[in-house]
Amino acid sequence: MFGYGRNSGLPNLPREGQAGLLEQADGGVLFLDEIGELPRQAQLLLLLPLEGRAFGPAVGSGPPRTVNVKFVCATNRDLPREVEGGRFPRDLYERLAGQVIRLPSLRERPGDVAILAERLLSEATPEAGSALLLDAAALEALVTFSWPGNVRQLRNVIRRAAQRARLNGHEAVQRGDLGDEFQRREPSSPPTLDLAAVPAAAVHTRLAVTKQEEMRWFVQRGFSEREARELVVLRDSGFQVGEAEVRLGYSGEARTLTRRLRGMTFKSLSFCDADVERAAALLLGGDPTLQAKVALRVQKVVHSVTPRLGESDGALVDNLPGEYRRYAVEVFAMLRPRRS
Repeated sequence: MFGYGRNSGLPNLPREGQAGLLEQADGGVLFLDEIGELPRQAQLLLLLPLEGRAFGPAVGSGPPRTVNVKFVCATNRDLPREVEGGRFPRDLYERLAGQVIRLPSLRERPGDVAILAERLLSEATPEAGSALLLDAAALEALVTFSWPGNVRQLRNVIRRAAQRARLNGHEAVQRGDLGDEFQRREPSSPPTLDLAAVPAAAVHTRLAVTKQEEMRWFVQRGFSEREARELVVLRDSGFQVGEAEVRLGYSGEARTLTRRLRGMTFKSLSFCDADVERAAALLLGGDPTLQAKVALRVQKVVHSVTPRLGESDGALVDNLPGEYRRYAVEVFAMLRPRRS
């Protein structure tokens, strides 16, 4: 941290010494992981730069130096308890504890398990077109597990389960692929997982092959995986945007899904030569039960821009997410001749 002095004798170091992390991070940020494990002498020395005080240079010679460093520290220890037990300096803790962010353990946020499991499963199976699924029994076992090893343990479980599922020829990760510890329910676990109670963003974690097939239908027609998930949730909720936002975990105040649905509408119109009925059918994945409702929504989008087609494209796409602006411009080009 403070560097190496002249003639330290260590290999691969210049004779005049080498500056430490503090001087290298001057003007920036220094992240110290497991600050509770820092040796006692280093804990006391760290008070100098934390207080903006000068410390002696380890490299060569020269006047004492000061650094302007923002410190970010992490620990899995209960530092207030360590302070009370005399195992961590109180003055160092008080200087580090100006802003504290507590990350709850994974067992305290079971709703995050499904979201993380999907992400980790996609990382474990990166091959295009061959991503595995999580069936409902496997998800239940994951969510109700206590996770003493937190996310690191979840990552290892998912990696091993993906390997077993592939070896067993499964299209979805099943409970039997997770390992022996997931074949029985722990006494401290809830008796049953109500999948409807899993937080919104976890609803569409590809729980079954059928949902994956529905998403694949959209992807094959030019939508992204995120868009496919959103459209499946919208369809399942009767295209009630508010309900779909809850199930997807989006903030209603940010109107994320409303803005994205408007963008996907332009994308669908672009794919369908600005034909309202065909665009609605594309957004529905071919499901005719909501055709009239969604066609009306698409028509409203068209009507909202038609009187403004004389304005510049930049003004018309101002409120759209960036990924949809080119589709909107294509639709404007199709609509302008019809208007004239």
